[in-house]
Amino acid sequence: MTDTTHVPHDDGSAGVASSRQVLSSLRAVVSAMQMYADGVGHDLGLHRSDLMAMNLMSQAAARGTSMTPSQVARSMSMSAAAVTALVDRLERVGHLERHPDPTDRRRVKLDVSRQAEDVSRTMFRPMNDELVEVMSHYTEDELEVVDRMLTEFTRAVMRAREHNPAEDGDSGLAARPPTLGHHATG
Repeated sequence: MTDTTHVPHDDGSAGVASSRQVLSSLRAVVSAMQMYADGVGHDLGLHRSDLMAMNLMSQAAARGTSMTPSQVARSMSMSAAAVTALVDRLERVGHLERHPDPTDRRRVKLDVSRQAEDVSRTMFRPMNDELVEVMSHYTEDELEVVDRMLTEFTRAVMRAREHNPAEDGDSGLAARPPTLGHHATG
């Protein structure tokens, strides 16, 4: 494991990694992973929102469930029309399958296709191999701490998303210039 007792602080002094440094490192990892995914998406002719939707559906499949278009729309803060376009696009290239919900035939369940899983494994293998190599230098106990922290970070981000101050209207964010609002394709 990296010796954090010699990690320089913002002021140049040596010491244990601070929360600020950990958050900065986490942002750097997220940014690097987004750039990697954007490159993969570009190579596949897919939008970032396509990859995000496929990831959400893959996570649902790992839990033994499927997602509906409305669940994808809610998860990604997209309009129904935008999700319809996304689903049509992914189905057209063979990355997505629609199935009638066996409990309610009016609803549609979405699943990532075997083709998409194979393409994803191939395209993300270089990054995954590099990450596995890095993790091989850590003990099981260290990896358990990192896993617990990342799981807790994910939950914290989801809680923060539920309590988005921009939606509450009492944060002072309303005084900022308007943004593009909801996006159509990511």
